[in-house]
Amino acid sequence: MLLRASINGPLSITKGQIVTNTHSYIYSGSDPSITMTNNGIGSDGNLEVDDVLSESLNNLDFLVINGFGGQVTDITLRRVQLADAVGNSYLIKQAGKPNFHTTVPVEEVPLGGMGAGLVDPANTAARVDISCIGNGPGRKFRPVRDLAESL
Repeated sequence: MLLRASINGPLSITKGQIVTNTHSYIYSGSDPSITMTNNGIGSDGNLEVDDVLSESLNNLDFLVINGFGGQVTDITLRRVQLADAVGNSYLIKQAGKPNFHTTVPVEEVPLGGMGAGLVDPANTAARVDISCIGNGPGRKFRPVRDLAESL
């Protein structure tokens, strides 16, 4: 599924869909902008978000990865900007079982466009590997619990 139109409301992805959201605007309202959920298949993923402006995140995260039913993989965030984020709004939040693993390359987030930060500290024990390119020196953080220690 290729999305190029603005989305008035959250985007929820379940059951291993391949989604590319490019050059668009997402108004999230009362839910995270994007939620990816694995409800029990072997691997779920394939999301690419490129050049997207997210509005109206009020203590909500942009991308919530729900891996309680299985791993969620193959996610790329490129030029995503959280405009007018209020409170504790983060770019990524991982919820899942401790042995599940997610890798998210994050590229060229505009300066000041990450809300309260890159990864929500309220993550579960699931692993999130982040590879950051652009907006300052490139650094790789792995696993997420090391992120807070390295800043």
